[in-house]
Amino acid sequence: MQTILFFTENSAESERFNSLNLNNSRIIAVCDEKKLPYFISEFMPEYLIFKDICKKPSGIPGYTRNLNNTKVIILKDGTENSFGSMFEEQKCNVFIKKNTGEDDILKLIHIIDEMEYGDCFRCSDLSFFSDKDRIGTAGHRFLKQEIISLYSAQGGAGRTTIALNLAWLLAESLKDLKILFLDLNFSEGYPDSAVRLSQEPLENSGILIDNITDLNSAFYRSITRIDGCGIDFIFPPPALNRSEGLSVDLLDEMVMRARKDYGIVIADIPNRFDNIFIEMLDLSTTILLVATPETSQVMRVNKLLKIMPADAAKMLVLNNRDNLKVSPGKVRMISSLSEMPFAGYMQYVMQAGRHGYLKIGRKNTEIISLRGQIEKLLDNLFADKHIM
Repeated sequence: MQTILFFTENSAESERFNSLNLNNSRIIAVCDEKKLPYFISEFMPEYLIFKDICKKPSGIPGYTRNLNNTKVIILKDGTENSFGSMFEEQKCNVFIKKNTGEDDILKLIHIIDEMEYGDCFRCSDLSFFSDKDRIGTAGHRFLKQEIISLYSAQGGAGRTTIALNLAWLLAESLKDLKILFLDLNFSEGYPDSAVRLSQEPLENSGILIDNITDLNSAFYRSITRIDGCGIDFIFPPPALNRSEGLSVDLLDEMVMRARKDYGIVIADIPNRFDNIFIEMLDLSTTILLVATPETSQVMRVNKLLKIMPADAAKMLVLNNRDNLKVSPGKVRMISSLSEMPFAGYMQYVMQAGRHGYLKIGRKNTEIISLRGQIEKLLDNLFADKHIM
């Protein structure tokens, strides 16, 4: 059972929080900051929540020195940044959210209680967001970190278009959320994602491959940031033979560093079968398997389940990229053959005049917009998760 240690200067508030009944956690509310070091050492909390800033805080972070997995959540205006940096020095994961009322704190505690043990969104800001458009229900939620991989057992299924649209909508809807798009499609020449974004990917994973003795610096130098996009990208180098330098260990290091800085990582995995493909799936929290709306393709995807990680959510996406004649009844019939949950159906989207393109600022990209259909996909994808 995980422990949530909650500090408030208000004794009445402390009593109210101590009386909470939680299913998977115990909460200990403290209103005397002199007792905090004792409670931190005694109970080794997974979550340390500060409703108020301690008046003499300098010694407290030292008690978390051996608690590398502690999430420190600061919910107060004032000196929260310097207070938080003390915990960051002790390798804690620090979240900051200002002006948080008691109702939101109660929501946060109950959401933490419902989350899987040890699973938490890691970012520099405690991420409460108002839901927008069709995403989720009204209110606020705590963000869990997600690594969403998209894979297709067939070429030309529209996987990259769906992956980019997914990243786009998340970035637009959750503006404080850091999103990384990881493109693993090594090819001769610039990758399709970079071409459609009109980007010359001078920063790419080749920098990591060439600098394995300085991976931390190389990771950040490999990132392409596009002004006005809200998404960071790691593109593959423009040479197919460079893929030989991307080992399983290097992929692990890349994803580990991404998890430290990004709330959501979206990985676009090519339709090939190798160790990199297997490892990326194993690192994923959610796997979207993209197929055209054909019985043979759904059956093909079903056979992949035996190599999928057991603890990742797996869902089917049907994409009518080739403008097949598919009635709603046929979509239901084909999706019913799937041995995994059905995330959504992408209708024919090749007519740009009907659907438009994703934009960076006012400028069109060459990525066809699937906004309405991606919104429905997100509703299904995150229906049972605290990601949004």
